[in-house]
Amino acid sequence: MAGVIINGVLDVVGKSFPDKTIENVRNLVEHQEAGLALEVLCSEIFEYEIELSEKSRDKLKFAAQLMGINSTSLDGLADPPLKWCPFTSHSVPSIFLKVV
Repeated sequence: MAGVIINGVLDVVGKSFPDKTIENVRNLVEHQEAGLALEVLCSEIFEYEIELSEKSRDKLKFAAQLMGINSTSLDGLADPPLKWCPFTSHSVPSIFLKVV
């Protein structure tokens, strides 16, 4: 079940990786190493600063829970950091401050 969730999220964010992350993570899932696959995926999300939707983040947290992994120990799954927004004079998640 966790492997299915990981592959589903990978389908959504996979094109954001400039390397062989997709192949590596899928290979780990295929070889019944879903826990390691989740760790690698989360590390790469963090390393490449890939923004996850709340839905994808929740799915990965659920996959971690299914495997007995504490999701707070996984890079990339923390809630987006808050940054000061000069337009609102409040702290907001940094993903809202990205310039497009």
